[in-house]
Amino acid sequence: MKPNWVSFLKHAGKQIAVFALILIGVGLWQSRDLPSGKAPVATMSNLTGASVEIPDQKRDSVSILYFFAPWCGVCRLSMGHLGDIKRWFPDVEVQAIALDFESPEDVATFVREVGVAVPVFLGTPQVRDAWRVSAYPTYVIVGADQSIRGASIGYSTQFGMILRVLWAKVIS
Repeated sequence: MKPNWVSFLKHAGKQIAVFALILIGVGLWQSRDLPSGKAPVATMSNLTGASVEIPDQKRDSVSILYFFAPWCGVCRLSMGHLGDIKRWFPDVEVQAIALDFESPEDVATFVREVGVAVPVFLGTPQVRDAWRVSAYPTYVIVGADQSIRGASIGYSTQFGMILRVLWAKVIS
């Protein structure tokens, strides 16, 4: 019997569509409690102790805030995308914010081992609560107008990050 390729492709297409809808649904459910509206502002220290306001209220560009924990395996896998985004979109402010860490030395070790290529800041429990971070990694896209343009929890591909940045640029 000869295979019916049209029938096979239709069936495969339906399965892919269902899988995509499930992934979208899970993503929406995971991010249901993340903040929306105006971005919270917090002063944090970088690894050398200098204080910085995040997100930078003076910048007139899109920002990506990447909340991570040094013990998070998924964070270790996805941090490389941040440097790529910064190289591809030099006008986008990309910042990594460490939460749930034992000591600043743990964060510095993680940054060194992973080769993090973006500024890293030390968050606090107050920062975690203000941004409603409940899992790692959490990505938040802040528009040029300082409003939250998108947020997600978990691993994101380079392609996914690029689409989020482009969308934030379009609607900002």
